Amino acid sequence: MIDPLPCLEARSVSRSFEGVQALREVSLRLELHEVVGLLGPNGAGKSTLINLLTGFDRPTEGKILLNQVEINSWSPARRGRAGLGRTFQHGHSFAGLTVAENIEVSALGMGVKPAVARSQADELMKLLRLSHRRSNLACSLPHGEERLLGVARALATTPQFLLLDEPAAGLNEDEAQEFGTVIRMVNEERNLGVLLIDHNIGLVFDVCDRIHVLDQGMTLATGSSKEVSENPEVITSYLGQT
Repeated sequence: MIDPLPCLEARSVSRSFEGVQALREVSLRLELHEVVGLLGPNGAGKSTLINLLTGFDRPTEGKILLNQVEINSWSPARRGRAGLGRTFQHGHSFAGLTVAENIEVSALGMGVKPAVARSQADELMKLLRLSHRRSNLACSLPHGEERLLGVARALATTPQFLLLDEPAAGLNEDEAQEFGTVIRMVNEERNLGVLLIDHNIGLVFDVCDRIHVLDQGMTLATGSSKEVSENPEVITSYLGQT
């Protein structure tokens, strides 16, 4: 019997906060080797969904599954050890540490030896084009490289699935295009699944294999960039407002 492919899945998840429905019966599946985009206006439920997937919140109804195992009760740390990595909208780097030290700290948190952490940091700085910044303090980085450092720190945990919460926020179009190239390269070279949340529609359409659109906590559309961009409901509720 052939084992199913590794996947991260939200299955009919709902989340309410004091009677307010943030998500309603949303299902999403992310497999290895693919980049899936998550779009929607502010308040659509995107960050709530990524928090449910990574254990920073629990669904009111429905299931989160990692490689066909329900993980609703797992902590964020346990999910991290099992292969889930993420970035945050506002970054979580240590401002007083260098770029190399920031990445090493993330690797050390997974229990590897210092020599291994240094080797991983060197590899990731090369992959993400940060080698020339290795001795710079994180607080001194230009904004675009600061966002790349967040990705490097998440990759240092050696995830199967990488969830990026608005990683291109504040980037200009040239920086966003470069960021998209790096994300696609990471996806291909690291053989991991990527879930990308961002308001830069051009970035999401260019980089992603599939796109999932939320609106008012519900799934509005799923499909390829072409299918989503031509969907009348998406145009009316989201694209037409951009």
